[in-house]
Amino acid sequence: MPIPALTHTRPSGTTKAHPLDWDDAPSVFWSEAWEDFRITYARQARQTNQSRLSVLRHFASWLQAEHGITDPAQVERRHVQQYMNLQEEARTGSGVLNVYKDLRVFFRFFAGTVRDCDECLDREIYRSHSCKLTQVHGVKKPAPPAHPSKTVHVLTDDEWAAVLKAAGDGRTVTSARNRAILLLMADSGLRRAEVHALKVGDVDLDSHTVLMRRGKGGKRRVSVLGDQARLAIRKYLKLRADKYTADSPLWVATRSGRQLSYVYLGKLLTEIDEATGVDLHAHMTRHMFTDRAYRDGMPIKALMTLGGWSGKIPATYGAGAEQERALAIGQDWLRNRASR
Repeated sequence: MPIPALTHTRPSGTTKAHPLDWDDAPSVFWSEAWEDFRITYARQARQTNQSRLSVLRHFASWLQAEHGITDPAQVERRHVQQYMNLQEEARTGSGVLNVYKDLRVFFRFFAGTVRDCDECLDREIYRSHSCKLTQVHGVKKPAPPAHPSKTVHVLTDDEWAAVLKAAGDGRTVTSARNRAILLLMADSGLRRAEVHALKVGDVDLDSHTVLMRRGKGGKRRVSVLGDQARLAIRKYLKLRADKYTADSPLWVATRSGRQLSYVYLGKLLTEIDEATGVDLHAHMTRHMFTDRAYRDGMPIKALMTLGGWSGKIPATYGAGAEQERALAIGQDWLRNRASR
């Protein structure tokens, strides 16, 4: 049976649900299992849990249509393997691998809570535990994509100037807001979701800092704010027509006064991309932030703290200008050596 195309839309006239609720589950068993899982993994990024919910919704609906299964406890390894085989026919390599990982995380949790496996439940300690109680045990892990990872281009000064020009001159509330968003992202290295979630009180213009109450992984951190971004935010707040408080959303729509949507942030960058010809997406400012920090000699530990990384900082960040940075360092070294 082919994989069904599912939209999971709510009936018209009903109250809008929380984006991580599963009120349209094929059965109460899936809904309850997901709710327990969501509470346990509440510290995970919202987008991560939304992705997992989408995969589980699709898997549960396919199980019901193909095998009449309405309870995750009825799922067997052969069902997961059959589903993964269909995924390999319908998705790209990275998409298949992500589906596998989402199912594995969920069923490891299920094995720990329902089938009483302490090792599955405590993944922080037993990271390499492979349990026969989980339905994904024995399912072949899809191979990672064969193509090499794409190195993200680091914006040049001219490209960044073109991006800011396309955002507007800052005389209207819309252009002032858009310029402030871009300058903040470049100065602080915030992720798109972190920028979207900011409140007015999270930005301290006097101390040049910006607070992320709940960043990726539920982590709270503080990053820096440059003079350009600080002045742009101050100008934007002066132009806002609404009476905001410290708990008001920092970014609001010009007409409605409601919080700017997460989707609009991506749309803003796409529009600038099309207007300038500069390949632009939300994470490019994070790469630019990292490249600037490397060039200015910021200690790696400080960079990791400001950027919200744990463990080793990803090698791909700022890698697009790594050769250029290495040449600059080498040339400085030769000049210093010759002057001795």
